[in-house]
Amino acid sequence: MDRESYEYFKKIGTPAIGIFILCILLFSCITYKAGLTWEETPLYLKVSSIVMIIALIPSICQLFIKRNFETPKQMMIFSKVFLLDAYICCFFLPFSMFQLYAFIAALNKVDIKDFWYLNLIVLILWMTIRLSINFLLFHTPKFLGDNKFIAILILKFLGSGIYLEKIIEFFMIPDIEENKIRLYFGQFVFILASHACILVYIKLYANVTGSYYYNDEGKKRSEEEIKQLT
Repeated sequence: MDRESYEYFKKIGTPAIGIFILCILLFSCITYKAGLTWEETPLYLKVSSIVMIIALIPSICQLFIKRNFETPKQMMIFSKVFLLDAYICCFFLPFSMFQLYAFIAALNKVDIKDFWYLNLIVLILWMTIRLSINFLLFHTPKFLGDNKFIAILILKFLGSGIYLEKIIEFFMIPDIEENKIRLYFGQFVFILASHACILVYIKLYANVTGSYYYNDEGKKRSEEEIKQLT
């Protein structure tokens, strides 16, 4: 088993992103010092912030949970959990930037709820496309057959549409305290960072699962050999 990739996946990956997102959320709390009250905070911001914090707890806890006893089978199971956690963190990374902007809007009594929901839907669609692409990298559905590569290219093209959407959105959203440029520059950077992180996590996951199903010579392990690993 590729324990080095597994340990990197567990300790260095999602915890760092989780802590970074949490810092952005904590930075949003400055708006309360500037005059925003809990009663004035829109419900969608309250609910989404609580959901984000709860969703980030597993990734941050990985830094403090010591497990040095994993069997290869347990490493396989945990790797799937880490990958799911990575998708969650990579979704919330660009979303957290808009969350901060929404708090600034609430402080200034500007309603950007429609843009907030638009961001949420666009990022969900983008992450769904990323999930579909990564699924196709590991699996070949029967209905696609030899057309899998074409399907991946189409999905990549659709996924890149998020950048065009952000450019259009930039010219429509109100500029609050001259922070609009910072918001969309940050979102562009975080979307690119999320994309890069997903590629890294997929590679780490492939390293771990590959070493489980294939031996050092690149030959597929038999069911008996896999049982011996566990």
